Amino acid sequence: SFKAQELSNVAWAFATFGVVNVRLFKTVTEHVAARVGDFEPQHLSNLAWSFATLRIHHASSLRGIVRAAATKRASLAPQAIANLIWALVAL
Repeated sequence: SFKAQELSNVAWAFATFGVVNVRLFKTVTEHVAARVGDFEPQHLSNLAWSFATLRIHHASSLRGIVRAAATKRASLAPQAIANLIWALVAL
């Protein structure tokens, strides 16, 4: 089982290098769906940015990310908010 930060970091790294690995992102989406509440605001922002950067359209994961971010809005940094908004617009 992966920790939230580990999933976020792996997704970010793949997106940074422009590597689309369908199997990896399928696993990430499964973990996100099951444990989205465990993710810190930065993890949520990184995940949304990663999906959008790689043009991975997974609506249920993005909905979960946005819902979780909304519940943690008081602790979202401005950059995290910007990344979330950009990801939603980009997809």
